[in-house]
Amino acid sequence: MFGPIWQTWDAKSAQAQAADALRADQAMTERFESLDAGQREQLRRTMFGMDPDIAGLARMRLGEHAIHTWDIAVALDPAATVAPDAAGLLIDALGQLVARTAKPGGPARRPASVNHHPRTAFHPGDG
Repeated sequence: MFGPIWQTWDAKSAQAQAADALRADQAMTERFESLDAGQREQLRRTMFGMDPDIAGLARMRLGEHAIHTWDIAVALDPAATVAPDAAGLLIDALGQLVARTAKPGGPARRPASVNHHPRTAFHPGDG
């Protein structure tokens, strides 16, 4: 399902990926902001076996940004953490993330978070 999307994305230069990501975020933000209260209440998007509302969709997108920003930061600094303001959004969805990304038959791993302050520090690669 996502293969063709990732193939198109991977074929782009880093600069094109960054520009397109910013445009997509802007379009999503403008779309969400254009909805009236009733439309926001009715908005649902079935994906990954879930049916998130507008807040859930926004949380998923912000989570993507937080984790992918961490992906880059941790490659340069093994002590890097997910931004504290994003950790609070992500920690409650950690179980869903693990369930969706776990690889059957792979090595057994136990996800862990390290909290310097409750709900503010999240290390997705620990474990």
